[in-house]
Amino acid sequence: MKTNTPTALRGKPGLDARLEAALTRMRTARFQLWQALLAALLGVALLIGFAAVALYGEEKGAGPIAKAVHAVAAAPVTAHKVTAEAIAHYHPRLAKTQRFEGEAGFSIAPGAPRTGDLIALSRFDGDAKRGEVDIVSMDDGAVLWAYRPDLEGIYARAKIPERVSHLRRDHSPSRYLPYAPSVEADGSMVFHSMDSPLVKEDACSRILWMIDGEFHHGVESDGAGGNWAIRTLSPPTVERVGPDYQDDAVAHVSSDGKILFERSISQALIGAGYDYIVYSHDVYDPDPIHLNDVQPVLSDTAYWKAGDLFLSIRNPSMLALYRPSTDEIVWAKTGPWLMQHDVDIISDHEIAVLNNNAAAVPSGEWVRGVNSIVVYDFADGKTRTILEDSFKKAEVRSKTNGLFAMLPDGAMMVEEQNYGRLLAFNPDGSVRWTFVNRAPKDGRVYQVGWSRALTGARAAEIRNALAHTSCPA
Repeated sequence: MKTNTPTALRGKPGLDARLEAALTRMRTARFQLWQALLAALLGVALLIGFAAVALYGEEKGAGPIAKAVHAVAAAPVTAHKVTAEAIAHYHPRLAKTQRFEGEAGFSIAPGAPRTGDLIALSRFDGDAKRGEVDIVSMDDGAVLWAYRPDLEGIYARAKIPERVSHLRRDHSPSRYLPYAPSVEADGSMVFHSMDSPLVKEDACSRILWMIDGEFHHGVESDGAGGNWAIRTLSPPTVERVGPDYQDDAVAHVSSDGKILFERSISQALIGAGYDYIVYSHDVYDPDPIHLNDVQPVLSDTAYWKAGDLFLSIRNPSMLALYRPSTDEIVWAKTGPWLMQHDVDIISDHEIAVLNNNAAAVPSGEWVRGVNSIVVYDFADGKTRTILEDSFKKAEVRSKTNGLFAMLPDGAMMVEEQNYGRLLAFNPDGSVRWTFVNRAPKDGRVYQVGWSRALTGARAAEIRNALAHTSCPA
């Protein structure tokens, strides 16, 4: 039977109800869209913030939270790197590439003169996986003594905060390489491990003193029992730079481990009108200086005074003569050397420098041919290159680091640090001897660390001191 009950009452919504439902759905949809947009904006903001903190976490002055965020962000890259290195049996002290196939240890040319000279050979032992300094005869390659740094003693004395240097991590026993050993007449030795404390040990590797800090590159005798060294000041002293700025300074250290003088070379350059080297970059550069050698002047000449310091300032390819007594840069020259290392005084009017001849390219450092030794003559302001053909024939091409030393008989010792090789050239340019730091069991070549030629009276004193040294078992 038919009824007159309205449609709405029979279970079908009326027009008003349908409109209300539609409006409710629209309001709900708008509310949900607003939520989604807000969540998206918050997500983008958090992502940007995370990225910013992650980037800052890589910097030298970053706090623990920033460092943790950086570690999380870098985890995929780190995992890939660790896996690739494990497959390749990589070690951070390996030579940059494996060269010199078939060469290992010392090879001395027939008829090489016997001079009595020694080498303080800083090298990484690829079999023992440790760094050491061997006192080696240039005459026959015999090892007369071996220094093995007391690393646990160094770690125990270090007070440098982790925000400045991760000493145990970055200079662990399987990574520590003693650099630039300065050996005294009594057999004691001053050294560091590149961006680590400066240490003096006796011939039995017992610590005599240690100075906390990030010491790096050259260590040179002042001729009176002390040494000049290079350290990075933290926090930096330069105005308006970040905590990651490499504020390299020269430091004069006494024989008993006291700092007698210290000066930021960035500050010295700014004071001398070379502020453009520090600041003239369109993008902030935390390492515009890169001081890598300090060479003390021990006697007066017409061109320099005792107490002056020759400096090798790598990144602007500059050599400078700094006078600590008056805080002056009294001479400076940029080029023709390029990204150079190890400036030495070779006469009363000449200096020489190892020209790495290296350039920064997208793939890293690139040597434009080979390294060379460039001589600058203060008497006439001219430069010349020596043993150029010998360097080409031997393919001496360390991208970074490296050094040379003129020997008393006119020969030259060269260290190709990146590739674990030392050579000596006779005055006529022929090769007198070579050393390749190949590990006998491992079979690969490992790095060397700014080895030092010990010649003349100093070599004789060290021989005598070590011959009369007896270390406890």
